[in-house]
Amino acid sequence: MESDNIVQARARAAAGDLQGALSAVDVELQRNSRDPNLRIFRARLLQSLGHIHDAVDEVKLADRGAVSARFLAFRAELEEAARLLPEALETLTRALRLDRDAAPLRARRALMHQSFGDFDAARADLEFALKKSPNSGQLLFQLANLTRFDAETPLLERLQVARRGAKDGTAAAFHLDFALARAMDQVGRIEASFAHLDRANAAMRKAYPYDVTARQALVNRYQRIFRDLTPSDFWGEDSSDFAPIFVTGMPRSGTTLLEQVISSHAQVDAAGETGLFFKAVQAHIGDPMTVSPSKLALSKDGFAATGRSYARALKKLINPSAPYVTDKSLQTTVYMGLVLAALPKAHVVVVKRNPHAVALSNYRHMFRAGKQLFSYNLRDIAIYQATFDAMLDFWSQRCGDGFSEVSYEDLVRDPQKTTPQIIDRAGLDWDPACLRPEDNARPVMTLSASEVRQPIHTNSVDAWRRYETYLS
Repeated sequence: MESDNIVQARARAAAGDLQGALSAVDVELQRNSRDPNLRIFRARLLQSLGHIHDAVDEVKLADRGAVSARFLAFRAELEEAARLLPEALETLTRALRLDRDAAPLRARRALMHQSFGDFDAARADLEFALKKSPNSGQLLFQLANLTRFDAETPLLERLQVARRGAKDGTAAAFHLDFALARAMDQVGRIEASFAHLDRANAAMRKAYPYDVTARQALVNRYQRIFRDLTPSDFWGEDSSDFAPIFVTGMPRSGTTLLEQVISSHAQVDAAGETGLFFKAVQAHIGDPMTVSPSKLALSKDGFAATGRSYARALKKLINPSAPYVTDKSLQTTVYMGLVLAALPKAHVVVVKRNPHAVALSNYRHMFRAGKQLFSYNLRDIAIYQATFDAMLDFWSQRCGDGFSEVSYEDLVRDPQKTTPQIIDRAGLDWDPACLRPEDNARPVMTLSASEVRQPIHTNSVDAWRRYETYLS
């Protein structure tokens, strides 16, 4: 029978009072500090409150004696969220020792292996899981993303057989359609490839409705609120000295490659996609979309607090000995002026790429649930790109030398010339390792995890031209 404290904690959590629920759990832990279930409950509350590192500490305290694969899957989830990727990989391996046939755990570990560039281990996990679930759309999709296809590749027929057996509109079907689009592209069947893309994207749009006018409204509101913002006006004596390098651009524009290039520098660590800066804005300035403009804390104190809060949070994710860090946040273009007002020593690098190439790459990829929902309709992609350009133009008039632009095409066609320019504009001395981003061993959790393990190449620069008729 549960104690009164735990009954109260559950009731408060159900009512949305997570902090109150946490307090009730803490009272109970004073009586029973060794109860692993209490630790797990506390970890889930901390996770919901956004205190990921504290949640990891809690599951470590609960990880004693006999534990279940389910518990270890939860621990790995928290470690991944905290960017403790080697630890997450080890935890998943422990979970699979307890439940070796668990296909979801195999799929997760395969993604983890892929993030470290261990593609053979990723394939082995997927093939093992497929023995139990031979027609799994998700597993076949993951395997297809690690496969180079020609007309004789056995996986091609496996995908086709599985797709014939999948009901239209199901998750299995759109996973398989995306996989077959990739396969057909590589064997030169462009019409068939695009037919699979159309079917996959239509299903995704139905599963994840999206209204692009919300994006247009966001951009219009930001431009109205911040039309008079000049970042240097908000620099105060207590402004943060922290000097992160923000990498931003349209999704699928080459931001992962650019972060890989910059973080190959001996003095730079890579944080990846953190989303931490906007959380600091919400905490210390206010959310521009929900708070009245007159009540936003647009002051030196507000921006200074934002910069300090962001710096503290980011430093938890990186090597503390690294003098510089990259933050690849794709929404930075929307609030670039806020970044530079809060972090006067920061630099923002914006990747620009041919819009047709960006459109096709977005349309060809399935993102994590709830992410990049504009990408499942070509018209919405075009409108979203227009809002991106509008915000870039808006901030370019206000931010002076706080940001620079780099052409993806220039980077891959002439890295010997372009890369030193990028490094110089970011305020770094030259390091020739930046010309060998494929040697950078950092884990990469984005859709470009496989691509950035290769030497810089131009293979995808003009790939969109084969689809020009459809993109028009």
